[in-house]
Amino acid sequence: MEEVVDDVQRTRAVHLVVDVLAHRQDLRWTQACFGPLAADKEFADHNKAVMQEWLARWTPRCLDAARTMAPLWGLPDVKPRDFDHALARAERRFAGIVSDLGLQMPPEAQS
Repeated sequence: MEEVVDDVQRTRAVHLVVDVLAHRQDLRWTQACFGPLAADKEFADHNKAVMQEWLARWTPRCLDAARTMAPLWGLPDVKPRDFDHALARAERRFAGIVSDLGLQMPPEAQS
């Protein structure tokens, strides 16, 4: 039974790494998709208000979900450094995108 659990944990860890690599491409897509909406001459203020509402609603949920994955960083085969380091790096990248779009970080995401 222990071997099955180890295999499941390893499989999840591999999927996590693949997701992290795909995440970089997703961030570029996010900037390309939402940047023009945030810079629109006529509707930028409205668009930013809508995006700010999304950030307020979804950022806390995303952070909670990320923190539930913290134990994965303790697995023997997965040692990118530690969870706090990985989360801080993701938060900095997220803050850069939010700033580039002219939006404000939700309080929950500010360290």
